[in-house]
Amino acid sequence: MSRLDRVLVNEDWLLLHPEALVFYHPPGLSDHSAMQLILVPSFPLGPMPFKFFNDWVKHDSFFPLVRSAWEVDLRGTTMFNLVCKLKRVKVALKAWSKEVLGPIQHCLAQQRCTLDRIQL
Repeated sequence: MSRLDRVLVNEDWLLLHPEALVFYHPPGLSDHSAMQLILVPSFPLGPMPFKFFNDWVKHDSFFPLVRSAWEVDLRGTTMFNLVCKLKRVKVALKAWSKEVLGPIQHCLAQQRCTLDRIQL
């Protein structure tokens, strides 16, 4: 660890943040390590928000999936129909992402762990 890869605090700061933690991440391409300073213990905040990734549209099954989730007859106001269709698309995309893209994400995480072990 280089002298640059440190967190410096004084006693007053430690009294203000007694639960503070510092995590040193393995170095990437440079010879320095990223540091993560956590001031407050994290608590689960509920379900993860939906995230859309632009690369999804490049997948062959993306548009048929969205079309099938969207093309449903609903009764109600235009706004109600829009909200219901968006929810259906979100649910379908979440399931599709786990089923189709999940193995890719898992493989990526494994490769990242392997790289971290090699660099330590």
